[in-house]
Amino acid sequence: MEKMLDIVFNLGMLASLSILSGFLGGDEERRTRKFLLQGVLYGTASILGMLHPLVLAPGLIFDGRSVMLSICGFFFGPAAAAIAATMALVPRIQQGGSGTVMGVSVIVSSALIGSLFHRAYYGKTRRASARSLYVMGLAAHAAMVLLMFTLPQEQALETIRLLALPVMIAYPLTTLFIGRILSEFDAHRRMAASLKLSESNLRRSNEELAANLNKLMKREKELRFANAVLQTQQETSLDGILVVDGEGGIISFNRRFTELWNIPADVAASGEEEKTLSIATVRLLRPEEFLDKIGYLYRHPDEKSRDEIELKNGTVFDRYSAPMLGSAGEYYGQIGRAHV
Repeated sequence: MEKMLDIVFNLGMLASLSILSGFLGGDEERRTRKFLLQGVLYGTASILGMLHPLVLAPGLIFDGRSVMLSICGFFFGPAAAAIAATMALVPRIQQGGSGTVMGVSVIVSSALIGSLFHRAYYGKTRRASARSLYVMGLAAHAAMVLLMFTLPQEQALETIRLLALPVMIAYPLTTLFIGRILSEFDAHRRMAASLKLSESNLRRSNEELAANLNKLMKREKELRFANAVLQTQQETSLDGILVVDGEGGIISFNRRFTELWNIPADVAASGEEEKTLSIATVRLLRPEEFLDKIGYLYRHPDEKSRDEIELKNGTVFDRYSAPMLGSAGEYYGQIGRAHV
């Protein structure tokens, strides 16, 4: 029981130190620096654990470095694990004793197992499930128990009798506990990064929206100006101007048009060509010829026309008609101009 309490104390101290790792989180643009710092941190934690170990015999010590190194490899990959393992190897070799081979082997195997789990689980998904953490803890410390056989035979059997069960209970659970803490830190960090990215995207969208709105307002102002210019030109023209669409609906006309043809403005404004023509043709000397010409132009929308229209009172209109075509040749209707 006393051995178990010593192990728990050592692991608890290292668990507290490992929380610092969460605050060294990860700016993706500084990954190399991040791995270096994490490797140094976990290497330092391993050394501190070795300064307050459970001592079974001179040179035979047990501490939480296996937890630290496997966690380091799992979360931060082989580079960080190699740094931490190298830092832990130096003092362990210097300590010497009958457990040197085992101690060195545990350091290497823990870092290696953590790195392998990083590649298999965390490195792909950036998620640390409780199952993967606990399985890694079991694997790393099953390796530790097997490495106890590198001790002298009698010492190996006694060590296994005293520590195999406490190691297989406490160490994987501590691995799981520390791993979940780091996983929560990582989740909060990802959430903060996601919120920051969303905020940045929203700000950029607002800026683009404002820029587009300014462009639309500028374009609207330009269109209003262009429309004012066209309307002024149309209203100051001595010609009567009528614009119809492809279906014969009246789109636009000027005041001179209603004066020349003696058509009430409200009738022309209604857009009904048939009603407008019925008023206009009453004054014509040859209305059938006039209507036939209009029909012909509708059937041949790409043609231009110029003719004279004689009224019953002897007045003659010079009329010119042409299609309205877009830049790609699309047909929009006809524009007609007439003057005395």
